[in-house]
Amino acid sequence: MNTSNSVKPIHISREEAIELFCDGSKVNGATFIGIDTVTEPKMNKTIKGEKGADGKVLLNPHFGNVRKYNIGSSVMVFQNKNTNAYENATRKRMAEKGLDPDTFELGEHVWGKRIPNTPILVKKSDETCKYLEVIFIKAGTVTYKFNGKAIEKSEVIGMPEREDGLVEICAYSWDSIVGFRLDKQSYIVTD
Repeated sequence: MNTSNSVKPIHISREEAIELFCDGSKVNGATFIGIDTVTEPKMNKTIKGEKGADGKVLLNPHFGNVRKYNIGSSVMVFQNKNTNAYENATRKRMAEKGLDPDTFELGEHVWGKRIPNTPILVKKSDETCKYLEVIFIKAGTVTYKFNGKAIEKSEVIGMPEREDGLVEICAYSWDSIVGFRLDKQSYIVTD
């Protein structure tokens, strides 16, 4: 999905995209990119407090059937060669808010491990599952679809409200990344 006025987008496979983000000449230190994603938002499987005529809990019809389209987000990818970008950003925001940055302690990823000097995470339980870790700068245009038809976020049943942290960090499965912009070039990610 080309959301910029740059040169003609390049169609790229997921593996080629991962290789590109592992290339130190393209992603060096902290690099700002544009990203387009299609994800399945987290939501409750059942409708809280609701029961059917038979007394059974009602299943949420939106569970597994809603997709979130986030097109044109600005994010930072980072290598963590010398320091950890997330830790640095969090400590900086804490200081700006009058909080003691020395109370922040960076933990290990519970489910994944980073490929050294890249923004790529690999799932510990399945090394074929790879993710792009980003720090959010600005969200793009967000829309939702229920079974392929547009739906307002306020109409989606059982989607919990999310608290934003001091620094919003996200790991996107490569299956959910449909496009990105890096170094003035647009890419469309294909299978």
